[in-house]
Amino acid sequence: MDEDQKTLETVIDAVTEKTVEQLKKELPLRKDIFGSRDDEEKKELSGKKEAAAEFLRKLALGESTKGLTAGSSTSGAELVPTYVSDQLITVAQNYGLVRKYGRTWPMEGSNVDIPTLSSISAYRINTDGSKITSAQPTTGAVNLRGKTVGVIIPVSQKLLRNATPELVDALNMLAGKAIAKLEDDWAFNGKGSGEGIFQNTSVPVLTLGSGNTTYNKVAAEDLLSAMDLMDECQLEFNIVHYSGKIIV
Repeated sequence: MDEDQKTLETVIDAVTEKTVEQLKKELPLRKDIFGSRDDEEKKELSGKKEAAAEFLRKLALGESTKGLTAGSSTSGAELVPTYVSDQLITVAQNYGLVRKYGRTWPMEGSNVDIPTLSSISAYRINTDGSKITSAQPTTGAVNLRGKTVGVIIPVSQKLLRNATPELVDALNMLAGKAIAKLEDDWAFNGKGSGEGIFQNTSVPVLTLGSGNTTYNKVAAEDLLSAMDLMDECQLEFNIVHYSGKIIV
């Protein structure tokens, strides 16, 4: 051990600064022993180019490039894990016109009749002492009948526990949209005879000219004429709630 230590110290003492400088100059030139980093990078790049060229050749000839690939079913695609996001993409739609603009009417029972009273007309008196034309309002009633709207979505307990997104919140959102859409359809078109705005005989109707039965026949003047028929004081919907049930 002592002899080895003495030999090492002798070698170190023999290496002068001039020897170190000489080695620095010679080592980069000894490619036959140590090789060159530039040569290694060139060889790697050349190999990649050859592999790419071979791949394109096989692809052009319709040959199979690899037996197992990540993009082919039953040939390796199942080995690549699929990740599921915890976010959902839903279709943006505008629902709930009735719920947004309608009047809410509390009901004390499942069936409620609301009295109505029509307006009367005023007349001009031409001369002093002339007879005043009489006017009589008409009474009536609006019949509110409780109806139930429901949405049911069967889901297994395992799916509820293991689903990545917040499934309950997403289903509640979809159920709310479905109910709002049903309310709008019920209010405008009706779900039975005589129901809905378009089936009400008191709603003014604008009839287009002969042959104007398609959308491309409708002009801006037709829309203005339809708007002129509306009474701005009566543009309202009625939504009635009773025991958590929504009735239009």
